[in-house]
Amino acid sequence: MAADRGSHGRLVRVLGSVVGAAALGILTASVALAYPAPAASGSLVSGCSSVNEGSSCVYTDQFLTASGGAVSGATATFVVGGVLGISVNPTSATTNSSGQASTTLSTATSACGTATITASVTGVTVTTSVTVPCSAVTTSLPATATAPPGPAAWLYAIFGIAAIVVVAGAVALRRTRQSVV
Repeated sequence: MAADRGSHGRLVRVLGSVVGAAALGILTASVALAYPAPAASGSLVSGCSSVNEGSSCVYTDQFLTASGGAVSGATATFVVGGVLGISVNPTSATTNSSGQASTTLSTATSACGTATITASVTGVTVTTSVTVPCSAVTTSLPATATAPPGPAAWLYAIFGIAAIVVVAGAVALRRTRQSVV
């Protein structure tokens, strides 16, 4: 009986080790699936260096681990800045099995200048510049009057100037009389 107990105890320990190792493997696999490997590098895969006013362009960035594998299942955030009237949609996306995530840049009809698109995954940032050329805009000034001043306006102007001349002459004459006396 003692021999049976010793064999049984060893069997329990072996089974416990096997079950424990299997549980640890499942737990490790679950953690690996829940948290994608951190990104070590990122690069622009496709996009535009120039986008016209009122147009759009798709930008795709790829993120890789230190060993060169794809960072899949990670959240990529996209931010655009530098020019008013430019936006990206979506502002966040999940990287695919190749480690790639995409967003679409859209420009307003009045936007122009150089903007930057920044894509980030776990501390790795890819910055891309895009130019939105300014279109030649011809602006006409609004009309301030539809016709030249009429005769009444000219008469008022002439009488106003004549009144100023008469008053100035009277003041000058008075000074002359005072200095003679």
